[in-house]
Amino acid sequence: MSDDGLREAYQSLADRTTESFDQFKQFSSFCEIHPQYVGGVCCGAVLVFGSEIHACILPWAKGLWFSRRAIRLLNAVIAKHGKATTRATTDEGRRFVESLGFVADGEIYRRNRRWDLKH
Repeated sequence: MSDDGLREAYQSLADRTTESFDQFKQFSSFCEIHPQYVGGVCCGAVLVFGSEIHACILPWAKGLWFSRRAIRLLNAVIAKHGKATTRATTDEGRRFVESLGFVADGEIYRRNRRWDLKH
């Protein structure tokens, strides 16, 4: 498996986990890995496991990485599973997922409606 985006994704959460990179890589082997880029530079990845999504993005890319490409990915998850779910472990993460229209349901955030992408 390629490490495209995985090292950056791991670095984005290394201060909040006790897992090693190898453990993170093993966990992520069950996920679809979607590397994310800003200006051609990898800034992390979106990990998808069924309806569950996790954006692991380096701090320098916050506010820059979420693009039409990311919206299409989330729309595909909702189209396939009828919902997208995620968790947020920081106040900043909670604000971000709520700004995207995810609604808290206990510790899980859900979004059932796809985004309207006007061409």
